[in-house]
Amino acid sequence: MVLWVLSPPDQQGNVEIGYDIIPEYQGRGYATEMAKAFIRWTFEETPILRGYCGMSLK
Repeated sequence: MVLWVLSPPDQQGNVEIGYDIIPEYQGRGYATEMAKAFIRWTFEETPILRGYCGMSLK
């Protein structure tokens, strides 16, 4: 799985993140676990106020 920040925080403290997970590891809850941990860390440890995450179905 790869997690990336698609944009640095803007003036309002918003940031966009994304992730990719290869098909063999989909459906095992890894993305959910990663997203929960990332959200918790982001709002506890950084000045980011809002996050956005897009999804692409291939």
